[in-house]
Amino acid sequence: MPTFEQATIPIDNREVFNVLKGVYENLFSTEVESFLKAVRKKGLLIRHYEAVLASGAMEKASRTLKQASMTARALYESLPTSDQSQVREFYMVRLEQVDEATRRKFYQTYRLN
Repeated sequence: MPTFEQATIPIDNREVFNVLKGVYENLFSTEVESFLKAVRKKGLLIRHYEAVLASGAMEKASRTLKQASMTARALYESLPTSDQSQVREFYMVRLEQVDEATRRKFYQTYRLN
């Protein structure tokens, strides 16, 4: 039986991609509580990537973005489409890796609809 193998797509803007990847890694680990509180306060669902990106919730919770006076949205929009897709996929995968207790605590932001 054939197996599925995901194609490797090269990253065009590695610097910005790595900054966003690091921001997302922190948002879903060391900064997860403050990030999910910010998302909940905005009344958003965590899986609605573009809405979360536009809301400013990432900037409210991310020390990296605060210190650099950058917005996640500006960084994301500076990437070519292929890089945007990959960083968005990283975000979606990472949000599913948050521990179960935290996900239950923030059920309102994790619900599917």
